[in-house]
Amino acid sequence: MELFPARADIVVPAGVAGPDPVTFDVHAFVVRDGDDVILVDALLQPGHVDLIAEALARAGSGFEAIRYIVLTHHHPDHTGGLAEVVSRAPQARVLGGAVDARVITESTGVAVDVVGAGDSVLGLEVVPTPGHTAGHVCLVDPGSSTVLLGDVVGNIGRLERGPAQFTENADQAEATLHALAEKGLEHGVPSHGDPFAGASRSIAELLRTRA
Repeated sequence: MELFPARADIVVPAGVAGPDPVTFDVHAFVVRDGDDVILVDALLQPGHVDLIAEALARAGSGFEAIRYIVLTHHHPDHTGGLAEVVSRAPQARVLGGAVDARVITESTGVAVDVVGAGDSVLGLEVVPTPGHTAGHVCLVDPGSSTVLLGDVVGNIGRLERGPAQFTENADQAEATLHALAEKGLEHGVPSHGDPFAGASRSIAELLRTRA
């Protein structure tokens, strides 16, 4: 599996997510498997399609090679650019977890097929990881022991749980962390912040801190 990130830097004005401005990064990922491409998430804005185009170019590919678009969850910083991406890659099949798939379709107008436990997408295993949202999913590459984590955790200076104010079910989110800590995964790739080594071990260490 070869990963090519597309990073958008977001500024949320004061009063939208709290009294102060909020800045954060968010990543979509071009995953190349030979001539085929999976796009994981679609960033926040239609204009962010240019960032995805740059990642595709680094992969030596283009929108015509995208076979699947997998949405880790329904939050707009991961789905806001979806309709524009689909306009450039109409052949791509769009996938998301149960519950979230319906929400994504309602918010973007794009039809989303449901994937869940036991499904795979070009060799990437779909792992339901509810909590941050009800239908959140991660993708695991068994060959490299790599997990694309979406918003299960972030790694901005240190490993952290997904933001509490945007997490739908904190108890489910903790259960998801425990499940990932037991998988023995080596490489963690969050949507916010930097990749990190010892994925399952690091998540187990995170669980020893208070939520």
